[in-house]
Amino acid sequence: MKLNMKKQILLQSKFYICLAFMFSLLWSIELKAQKIENVIFVVFENTVVVNYDLIGESADGSFEVELLVSTSSKGDYQPVPPLELAGDVGFDIHSGSSKSIQWQPGQSIDYPAASFQVKAKFTAMDQASKATISRNVAEETKEVPLLVKEKDGKQIDMVYVEGGMFQMGINDTNVYGASPVHSVTVSSFYIGKYEVTQKQWFEVMADKPSFYKGCDSCPVEYVSWVDVQQFIKKLNAKTHKTYRLPTEAEWEFAARGGLRSKAFAYSGSASIAEVAWCRANSEEKTHPVGQQKANELGIFDMTGNVWEWCSDWSKKYDSEAQTNPKGASSGTARVIRGGAWNSSEPNSGVAARNYAAPSKNESNIGFRLVLMP
Repeated sequence: MKLNMKKQILLQSKFYICLAFMFSLLWSIELKAQKIENVIFVVFENTVVVNYDLIGESADGSFEVELLVSTSSKGDYQPVPPLELAGDVGFDIHSGSSKSIQWQPGQSIDYPAASFQVKAKFTAMDQASKATISRNVAEETKEVPLLVKEKDGKQIDMVYVEGGMFQMGINDTNVYGASPVHSVTVSSFYIGKYEVTQKQWFEVMADKPSFYKGCDSCPVEYVSWVDVQQFIKKLNAKTHKTYRLPTEAEWEFAARGGLRSKAFAYSGSASIAEVAWCRANSEEKTHPVGQQKANELGIFDMTGNVWEWCSDWSKKYDSEAQTNPKGASSGTARVIRGGAWNSSEPNSGVAARNYAAPSKNESNIGFRLVLMP
């Protein structure tokens, strides 16, 4: 079924994406299999509405419903960020008719300009045995117009990072302060797709502190940790959102690719040249963000270009497992991660650590932001 809609799209842009709807159902193998019926996809202005009936009972009386999309003809499904969703989705969804999910694409992440086959797929998962069953419900082409909002420098492109556990650090004497390896669990969060640029800094602060001038799309640098706190304070006031610096654990989890990690030495590749501007290729300067290959989560420049401030005070790692660690309670230096345009390969890996005084300004230190849901 083709959906014909007339809509004024800012920038005269129209995006077509593949919608893949996956419903993860918590169910008991002792009960009759649940059914999802009467699924209808409706597009209203820039909102996708998914109506459905959820038939049957679960072991604890509720289901977990998840919505995924694919922006690739290969069907590489990814969860829709919760900030874009409303309605009967997420945890504690009870059976019944006339369920509805509302999705506003593009509110927190970007989607490509392409048209793909729409595939609806539902998966039921037994929490105890992890056994799954699935079936295709519909395959048809749909055109989904997205409202493309003209962006100013204050808007930060974010990537959703689903939380989980990972092994933080590396047992390598050539990498300063990165041992011992220890288990860390982080909650879900949003992190900047790119390092904060000179243009974004100017839009908020009305000054141009960077050593490397004349490149609006290059990462802002020569900003201290203290300077960044003032930027965040003003940005939050202007946007009515809650941005902050990532913790060191959040930064490393995202740099490693989160739950999609392929265990690369650098963020997105085993080859530093594919993903980073570093000593070997930078020509001793910063470069526009997003020019190198992204990592497994679609995040750019987490290796190279500029070191990135984290919120933590620097401290030695503990060997004990931790959940959402925030570093020392006080100190003299803040953590910086990721390496920079003048860094060597050993100092640029996803586990490599460094630190600087909070008041320090350098032409190789910038930052990216985390957004609180």
